[in-house]
Amino acid sequence: VHVAPALPPAKPDTFRGLTHLHGKLKHSPDDRGLVLTMADFGTAYMLEGWARRFVIDLFRYYYVVFIGYRVEDPTMRYLVSALAAARERSDHFKEPFAFAPYGKGGDNPDSREEAEHQWTLKGLTPLAYDAADNHQQLWSGLKEWADDHRQGITGRRQKVAQLGQFPPVDEHDRSIRE
Repeated sequence: VHVAPALPPAKPDTFRGLTHLHGKLKHSPDDRGLVLTMADFGTAYMLEGWARRFVIDLFRYYYVVFIGYRVEDPTMRYLVSALAAARERSDHFKEPFAFAPYGKGGDNPDSREEAEHQWTLKGLTPLAYDAADNHQQLWSGLKEWADDHRQGITGRRQKVAQLGQFPPVDEHDRSIRE
């Protein structure tokens, strides 16, 4: 487990584990390493630059999935704008993804299509889900991913073989449209 600002280089040969990029409560007696305010954000990403360096390498070498952000969040606006510009100049960045809630509650878009459109406009591939029942669909999906990961490569191969026997049932499935 890595806690900012003490982060390893985000490169395949050196980076493993869980990272708390904006700090972790109770990590230090006074939690000075937390990125909570715009001033903290400016220090981490601009003045000291440790978060900027880490994030740039993260997007170069890994597929990043955002969870818990809204497309209008100031952090997301800056980050995805910079990432889109960098991806236009170079193909050295992996495709970024974002979980995109829709449906009743909060500031969520009403439909899957609207949620997908918002994130696609920002240059991220949306992973849309219905936010009903306190985001139950998201939590169930994450649990299933974790269970699949724990089974190792053999378990994942068995799941692919099992799912590959049937055509997709969701009209929103990319494989149907492509």
